[in-house]
Amino acid sequence: MSVARTYASALLGVLPRDAASLDQAEAQLSAFAALLAERADVRAVLSGPLTSTQEKTGLVSALASRLGCSQLVTRFLEVCAQKGRLGWASEILATFRTVRVEAEGGVLGTLESADPLSEADIADLSRAFTQVLGKKVFLAAKVNPGLLAGLRVTVMGTTYDGSLQSQLARLKKKMVETSFRNH
Repeated sequence: MSVARTYASALLGVLPRDAASLDQAEAQLSAFAALLAERADVRAVLSGPLTSTQEKTGLVSALASRLGCSQLVTRFLEVCAQKGRLGWASEILATFRTVRVEAEGGVLGTLESADPLSEADIADLSRAFTQVLGKKVFLAAKVNPGLLAGLRVTVMGTTYDGSLQSQLARLKKKMVETSFRNH
């Protein structure tokens, strides 16, 4: 088991199992991971050898408080600081999402689109894939302008590509094949 999965599973194990608590913890963990990603000075202090474990824990506690983190999430982040695992914050966050979905009996997929999609569109696509695959599918959406138009969904290792980019590639391949057959 990876470090990120171990910590994500531990956090999930101590949280109340209602959706609101899990959503709140995920949002708080996300805010802390974003802070670390954006602030090189904070990362340097929290990972540097000149800062004692006690100072790191105190700083994490202050930052978590400023971000409005719950006691459980704050304590989790303090443990991560004590164990030198704050550098894994974004990986722990991503793995927390996966572990949470698995605990709810579902699978996590990615949804790429050329333009941002509405929450309603993402929910509709999630329902459609849930129906087709027979498992609850949670889609993490991201924008990929390289697709030109359309969507690309990856679930359980399979990619369903309905992007304009892939359609153009298939058309090009078909034209080349036809060209070779005619000559």
